Amino acid sequence: MTGLKALTDPEREIILECLKFIAAGVRFEMDVDCLPRIGLSVQEFHNVMSEWPDVIDAAGTDAFLAINNSLNEVCSICSDPDDPTCQKWSKYFSATPDEVEAVFDKWTLSLGMDWTGLR
Repeated sequence: MTGLKALTDPEREIILECLKFIAAGVRFEMDVDCLPRIGLSVQEFHNVMSEWPDVIDAAGTDAFLAINNSLNEVCSICSDPDDPTCQKWSKYFSATPDEVEAVFDKWTLSLGMDWTGLR
């Protein structure tokens, strides 16, 4: 199995939390920054969320971009421990930053990719 199908239900829930976090506009304004930071229009991003969990997350799909780039955004939050969002992490996420990163790595590796980051 690859992609989301290779993950457990709790791991898929971690990814959904990250998508919801991005959609809520906590980190940046969706209307302004969704396309340059996520690689999708706001409508395309919301389409992925509305199809969850039945998305096709193969490389190059809208779901792939939404998942990959949202996880990249979320994983970068605590690279600065003084970031206010990092200090309020548990308000937004049930998993720790390390657990989110581990899910990102597992998802990426399941798709045959050996590195994470913006696509």
